[in-house]
Amino acid sequence: MSKLSQYIIKSDHIFTTKIKLTSEDNRRYFNFGDKSNEKKALISYLSSPFFDKNKTKLFNPFGVVKEFGNILDDLGFKVDIINLWDTKFKVEKDYDLFIGHCNTNFNIISQQLPSKTLKILYVNTSSPEYFLKKSKARYEKLFKSGRLNKKIKINRTSFLDEKTIQESDFIITLGKENIKTFNKEHQNKISYVDNAVFKENPIIKTLKHLEKGRNNFIFLSGSGGNIQKGVDLIIEAFARMPKKNLFIYCELEYEILKAYSTELKLPNIKYIYHYRFSRFLRNKLFKKINFQIGIGILSGQGTAFIGGMQLGFIPIMTKEMNFNIFNKNLLIKEENFSAIIETATNISSFNPKALLNLYEQTLKEQKKIYSVDIFKTKLKSIISSSVKNRL
Repeated sequence: MSKLSQYIIKSDHIFTTKIKLTSEDNRRYFNFGDKSNEKKALISYLSSPFFDKNKTKLFNPFGVVKEFGNILDDLGFKVDIINLWDTKFKVEKDYDLFIGHCNTNFNIISQQLPSKTLKILYVNTSSPEYFLKKSKARYEKLFKSGRLNKKIKINRTSFLDEKTIQESDFIITLGKENIKTFNKEHQNKISYVDNAVFKENPIIKTLKHLEKGRNNFIFLSGSGGNIQKGVDLIIEAFARMPKKNLFIYCELEYEILKAYSTELKLPNIKYIYHYRFSRFLRNKLFKKINFQIGIGILSGQGTAFIGGMQLGFIPIMTKEMNFNIFNKNLLIKEENFSAIIETATNISSFNPKALLNLYEQTLKEQKKIYSVDIFKTKLKSIISSSVKNRL
């Protein structure tokens, strides 16, 4: 068995993802920042990064909440941080500002705050109505195909509702396209930042690498929401392109493993369970791959997708991915396997010099738009402006 092949997962191996909360997840961190700050702020998101430095290895979400704390400290706030799942928190201070994430405890806390408190909602998704509508459409296609049992429930739902949206004074979301999915009455109070990842060196590629990798594609993703992210459509496309290779570098859910058990056994479709992958083997594999695919429904901006751009994977994607499409040849025009085949076939026919140009453009695009420094600058500007207008 080769070093790489040992990490290929058999299609009948099932993994599940569950949120497991411990007492540490609900720890509360009080008085972050300059103790002489007079204004008081409460953040409900994740508290663990303030206790555990290892929790900040990923910028989103862990680095993001640290930036919220740092920005509020700079703006003269003494900050308390609690976990978004902490529904038993009792407000005992006269907070000037509250920043919450999604609807898990936003309303519970909001109702305890005085009317003068500025309430900012941070979301990394489209509106709940839009997300549910698009999710249902994705699942319905699989129901009609007979691949999926209609008893299966939508595996990933929006942690947002209309009441939470109405309770907020301002909303910050990830990606400009998200704003359009909200009701017009709310759009004026929504601002956006572009998602980001911590710096990592790209996979260095030569013309020789790009020539060898022209038929190799990867799907990168975090856990959950396989169907909303279009894994089924991607598998169907590559099942029809036997000369092109698909590497699925994420955790597949039960629905996909069952519905596509036959396709996942095809020699050109390789399911890799990334948590077991060493950096050496990962980089060895990544050098062989030119492209990454994104065909998910509109919901923030995928952190894994940005990470792929930073490594140098040329992105082919739909507009729903909520990223700037910097070259028309990268666009997947419709949300179906035929459109994936069309774009993948076209882009893989480019000569090595053209591919090198796209590779270099990808690296520049990530640095120009989806970097931590740009995220921090824009986030601070939005919060500062909101505070200035209300406090």
